[in-house]
Amino acid sequence: MGKYTKKERLDFDRKIAKMSIMFGGVEDMAAVPQLLFVVDAKANSTAVREARRLKIPVVGIVNTDTDPELVEYPIPANDRAKSSIEWILNRLEKAVVAGREMAVASQKPGVVNT
Repeated sequence: MGKYTKKERLDFDRKIAKMSIMFGGVEDMAAVPQLLFVVDAKANSTAVREARRLKIPVVGIVNTDTDPELVEYPIPANDRAKSSIEWILNRLEKAVVAGREMAVASQKPGVVNT
């Protein structure tokens, strides 16, 4: 690193720090995720490609400019509009909470699910 200027070394350090923040969580994972959700399948094509290679199902919001076959479970919607994304994420959150409640209820002894 002696051949680089102080400014270049500072730029390298900043890029390394930024990449550590962006990608550091992946190396600390205890297990492979069971599902990947992406807001824009086209913009996050690297993550989608990696998930497909690891056989992780992908749920993604796909706009008219995106190939819906990139993801296993496409959600056709405007992936650029904040209101559209918020609406979908709120619905997904409610579904996850309801699913967890059902899972907890089914594990309690003496409770019968119908």
